[in-house]
Amino acid sequence: MIQQTVGPSDGKPEDFTTYVSITAEADTFDWEQADVIVLKCQKILDQYGFSDVCCELSETVPMELEKYRKWVLKNRGRYYYHGLPSIPTLLARSPDPTWNPPIDNYEPGFYSPSPVDKYLSPLGRHPITEKWNNDDGSASLRSHVLQNLKGVNWTSVDILRCGHQNEEDLPAILFVSVEPGSITPEEAQQLADRCAATLINHGLTDVSCEVKESHVVPLSKLQPPATVVDTNQLWKATYNLTDLVGATIAGSDQQENQGTKGPYLRVKTVENGIETSSICALTSLHVLSSSVQGPKHSAPNKIWQGCEAVVQPGIDYKTVLKSLAASQAHKVKYHWDDPAADEEMLTSYNARTTIESRTFGHLTYARQGSNGRATDWALIRLDADMHERSLDTIQNQVPIGPGVDNGYNHGYDDSEKYGSVSFFFPPEDGIHTLRGILPVANIQDPGSEDPTREGAICFGKVGHGSGLTFGLANQALSILRRPIASTKDGGDLGEEDDSIHLSLAVLGKSEVYGMRPFTRSFGTAGDSSACAWDLDGRVAGMVTAGSMWDLEDRWTNVTYVTPMEWILEDMRECGLEATLCE
Repeated sequence: MIQQTVGPSDGKPEDFTTYVSITAEADTFDWEQADVIVLKCQKILDQYGFSDVCCELSETVPMELEKYRKWVLKNRGRYYYHGLPSIPTLLARSPDPTWNPPIDNYEPGFYSPSPVDKYLSPLGRHPITEKWNNDDGSASLRSHVLQNLKGVNWTSVDILRCGHQNEEDLPAILFVSVEPGSITPEEAQQLADRCAATLINHGLTDVSCEVKESHVVPLSKLQPPATVVDTNQLWKATYNLTDLVGATIAGSDQQENQGTKGPYLRVKTVENGIETSSICALTSLHVLSSSVQGPKHSAPNKIWQGCEAVVQPGIDYKTVLKSLAASQAHKVKYHWDDPAADEEMLTSYNARTTIESRTFGHLTYARQGSNGRATDWALIRLDADMHERSLDTIQNQVPIGPGVDNGYNHGYDDSEKYGSVSFFFPPEDGIHTLRGILPVANIQDPGSEDPTREGAICFGKVGHGSGLTFGLANQALSILRRPIASTKDGGDLGEEDDSIHLSLAVLGKSEVYGMRPFTRSFGTAGDSSACAWDLDGRVAGMVTAGSMWDLEDRWTNVTYVTPMEWILEDMRECGLEATLCE
């Protein structure tokens, strides 16, 4: 039994709560007994005048291997996806053979055993890819799966491979994610059985179905809002004062959301026979959503215009400013390094204390709400007076830091499993220039472009949330669902009004920490609108959302990217002719 105080890292003393924490070995009590113990403990605390102290009871997992194995089997839903960045809960699978997971037992008696980590892998070359991606008629596999989901509060459908680390030939799985707590295990099993039967009816006997709990959320909300910036990462603050793609942006009146500046586009419009051209930065509308008043649904081929200011850096500007000042003062006090660089950056940040001084452009066109392939984008028209260089010369360049070639090779080793991945022409100055569009067809069937021997193309991205990361693009498209609960006048909308759209799924790379491999997220909160690109520097798409089990979690299991090819096609259908700035 221990006493501990719990509260926010930046909280005041009155924000903290004191707990008496009782720990017991697993399977030595049931939860009804636990409630009785906690109530008795709380009563004793009250009797002695400690009514502001809480009591809690938790359990420790068994240390003995066989007891631990029984514990894991008893709690299958909790441990089934052990090793994924945000561990979801398994509800059901079909077929459902006996589950006997491998257990790591490194040092018996010193460390508790643990299941061997699982990881997700791209589908690769499989017959389901063409059936799923290219045929969306009423008799298609995709339509039949969606029919199975009627009445279910589902969030995404992904077709991936999944298995334990060090396993080869991972099985292909149709993953159906549902909102946590929305269905019972029995209902989930019925859903998994229906989907498995559908797969068999389409001749796909080697694909199973798993139903799990996972949210799909836009990656624009800070989770939690940053109160301190790591002084070792302050170099990232430098590119927030430049025109590089990947800088932090937000609506001028934002309090919670911020995202990442996407690629620059040259946008041409024709109104009343007069052609106009402007340089715009691409972003997701949900990054600016609380600043923007627009329709909940966009009619086909319709966009709407706004004039809201957009700032760079975003809403954590003051936090970065404080951290810069603290870092510079620390170096001066202890004579560490040359504080001149911090002082110069601090001066630049202090010159941008007002909203007006950080406004780099204004929202000009936006689209959101219709079903399809590219349903959430916005264009920010750049303000020429706020840029040092002429807008006609602006390029799509991303900051990836020094030693980038080593960084790539560190992410994907030279094994037969992953292949060797590196830049074809590593940039000496740490600035990667993007040119051209990566076609969706190349992502779905990489052919000779596959550098990983997984049948997958490697993506990179620089985002506000997770910085520079790399991942593998899945060949089978994912389906995302965003429920729309009510109309503007407060009336309820039916299931048919929900927004359902296709997306690319990108999986974070596997790394080795110590002696154990682990999977890193490709995108995290704050990465919305980050530009995803391949190793040739072709723009692949824009980060929009992620799949995670806990809304308070920072990590995602799958990051969703809208292909740039689709976005430009959607703009064209809406009367905008947009091309990359090159």
